[in-house]
Amino acid sequence: WEGRVNGRPWVGFVASFVSGLIGVPPLLVMGVVAGVVRMNRLSFFVAIVLGRGLQSWAILAGMTSLFE
Repeated sequence: WEGRVNGRPWVGFVASFVSGLIGVPPLLVMGVVAGVVRMNRLSFFVAIVLGRGLQSWAILAGMTSLFE
């Protein structure tokens, strides 16, 4: 991962976003990997917040359609 992320911050951002959105790779693992490769903290935070936010929105949108 270090070789893939170094010099290409978008690779780390996309991997973190996908991890936050669908959980593959596991978010806990991505947190450790981001620390080891010294990923930009703000980029990691934004990717995780966007991913988890979209995941939560999708779950809530699905739940509301069940009760209509």
